[in-house]
Amino acid sequence: LGFEQLPELELEKPAGTEIYPDKPDTRTRDDGSWIYGERTRKFAIVPTRPGKLVLPEMSVVWWNTAKDQIERTVLPAHEIDVQPAAASANAPPPADTGSTPVPAIESAAPATIIYPSADSGTATRFWRGVSVVLAAAWLITLVLWLRARRDGPRAGPVQAVSKQAPARSTFMRACAMGDLVGAERALVSWAKSERPGVRNIGELIAQLADEGQRDALEELLRMRYAGASSEGLGARLSRSLRSGFAWEKAEPVEAQSEALPPLYPDRR
Repeated sequence: LGFEQLPELELEKPAGTEIYPDKPDTRTRDDGSWIYGERTRKFAIVPTRPGKLVLPEMSVVWWNTAKDQIERTVLPAHEIDVQPAAASANAPPPADTGSTPVPAIESAAPATIIYPSADSGTATRFWRGVSVVLAAAWLITLVLWLRARRDGPRAGPVQAVSKQAPARSTFMRACAMGDLVGAERALVSWAKSERPGVRNIGELIAQLADEGQRDALEELLRMRYAGASSEGLGARLSRSLRSGFAWEKAEPVEAQSEALPPLYPDRR
């Protein structure tokens, strides 16, 4: 998959915080056999008050090409105890509103509370927690990349197979997510990697031998262009095409040369 086909990385804003996301870092590379898409994004989480801070659970949905199924990788929620800044601990008690005079405090400056304080252990603990979350997100990306590389073929595959894999995975993932527009686009790309002459779903249907596959694709066309119901269609599409296309046999090319008339029809 190219990075364009990976989901945007978003972080839910926890209560009592401000979120400052960095610009996403994306790239796509091709090793000659597989296409690898990478999407990295960092988030700065700044607490605005002391107390319990819960970083929400994060999950990534992806298609396992080795097991031919959709999977979800989950990073569990993380709780951080945000302490008050050091200045607030040394602040004088509130002034008494009664008649008792309040003794003056020599060289006392008004306390200012800033979260987090760079001079307190709170900042260290907080940023350590943020670093753990970001490192875990990076590790998830690394694990997915290594798993795809490990599950891929060891030797250089046939060129047609290397072109099929990204489009087929994109199609299966779109079906699982209910994105039927994306499924149609990926399906045509997948078909063209096996039969370059296929330009649309109609031409694909005409070249399929399996009735179940034709019915599923005709249902996709009715949903896209006639407003038919799409309920459960993604599951039916992925199920019918799980084993690949069942093509009609192509006509032999040699038949065209036999149709040419003789150059000198009167000579024998």
